Amino acid sequence: MIIARLCLLVLLPLLTIFSKESIATGINNLGEVVGASSIWDKGTMTDLNAAIAPSNGMILDQATGINNSGQIVGVGIIKNNDKHAFSIAPNFS
Repeated sequence: MIIARLCLLVLLPLLTIFSKESIATGINNLGEVVGASSIWDKGTMTDLNAAIAPSNGMILDQATGINNSGQIVGVGIIKNNDKHAFSIAPNFS
């Protein structure tokens, strides 16, 4: 019951942070939450596309998980609209 309440405390604020069409898809033990192409950490939302070079030709579309080291996996789209998996370890600090 305590875990369920904690999840609600984390996820309910995300309803107003992520767009209406997005959901939180991963959380780690530091409370970092990913969903859509964003990470929410300590009340700050950051676009994961800011962590990659635009010249790589991929747009990060959906973060699907984050581990306890902050490594994020998900799906990105390349120029011909093909979807490919990605794995990044962003450092926004």
